[in-house]
Amino acid sequence: MKKIWKHPEEPQNAKRYWRSVAELDRREDFLKNLGREFPEGDTLNEEERENSRREFLKIMGASVGMMGLASCRRPLVNILPYTQHVEWMVPGKSLLYATSMPQGGGSVPMVVTTHEGRPTHLSPNPLHPVGGGVGAFAQASVLDLYDPERSQKPMGAGKELTWAKANDLLAIAIAEAKKSAGADLGIVMGASSSPTYLRLLGEVKAAFPQIKLFQ
Repeated sequence: MKKIWKHPEEPQNAKRYWRSVAELDRREDFLKNLGREFPEGDTLNEEERENSRREFLKIMGASVGMMGLASCRRPLVNILPYTQHVEWMVPGKSLLYATSMPQGGGSVPMVVTTHEGRPTHLSPNPLHPVGGGVGAFAQASVLDLYDPERSQKPMGAGKELTWAKANDLLAIAIAEAKKSAGADLGIVMGASSSPTYLRLLGEVKAAFPQIKLFQ
């Protein structure tokens, strides 16, 4: 049985503190509303108060649930047909690819689930000899693609550039680098064992023999 708490009685010889002149003078209007900070709830018994709390929690829970569902809704966009249909791609249906991710000096085999060309989930590849699982770093890598802080446009000197302006500046930089065979050019990159990555890096070295690479 729930115990109803009662405020302890004030000792007769205790010091009296007052918050207003009305309380000091013990005015009738003050005494009438004394102890009724919330007049509507003051007339409710304990059972009615418990029910009102439950109703409040129900309403708040339903509101939070509705907000959560609304946040998961995809934005409304115009539907445009493919000028050239992409093979095996059906809007709204997932498409799986068997691939691997360079990691830790090797590679991790995995199956990538995609929707309209965008990866949404990584899972182990049970058909691969070492496809036992997918680590936390690999799982978290999907979030990098949807990071709101990720660069959305080309940047130059700390300012946003148009793609046309960025292409022009890149063409000028490449032309200047070719004159010195890349002696004044450097690339900061991470370590990778990807064959495609190494092939592209070899093409860059062939075009700029004196380029400096920093890993």
